[in-house]
Amino acid sequence: MKKGTSLERKVYETINRLIDNGKFPFSASQCKVFQHKKYYSKDRGAHIETDISIEVFMGNATDPFFLWIWECKDYSSPIPVNELEEFHSKLEQIGADNTKGTMITSNGWFQSGALNYARSKRIGLVRMLPEDQVEIIMQCMTPDMIGRMSRKNNFIAALTLRSYESDMQDTFIIDGNDRFSFLDSYITDTVKTIKK
Repeated sequence: MKKGTSLERKVYETINRLIDNGKFPFSASQCKVFQHKKYYSKDRGAHIETDISIEVFMGNATDPFFLWIWECKDYSSPIPVNELEEFHSKLEQIGADNTKGTMITSNGWFQSGALNYARSKRIGLVRMLPEDQVEIIMQCMTPDMIGRMSRKNNFIAALTLRSYESDMQDTFIIDGNDRFSFLDSYITDTVKTIKK
């Protein structure tokens, strides 16, 4: 089985579920979601294969006005800054101005330099912690208690420390100055910003 396949499937299924349930900010007829689609790069004179891509169209346009590329890194080691630099280069070759990028991992973690680079290039970073690093203690908790506990979780540490253990959440997302604890809300909120 190809490395990263289950993570790719999770992202692909999450996006399609949001679209199918009408929770995506654009209608299903405006969106196309792909696994392993190739986009031509003039710089390379060849195609770049992506893990997951979302194309959003307006009206009868043949080219998407928004393209979101997801890079799935299921490493069991730290993801260095050069992986983000390479990803950014691919994004520029694929579509530059109308292309958004997000890198996601479920076994690895990001080096701090990668975090800084991603922030400067507006690349989203997602880390889904392995089950053995999450302690769910939500029994009989009020929404206020859950909110306080979630604020305790340190997003930077969760993204950069191999053995980070969470009090309750398994997903940590930073995209610029925004932070998210759920993949669904990250996807819908990010797409809403381009709809404005």
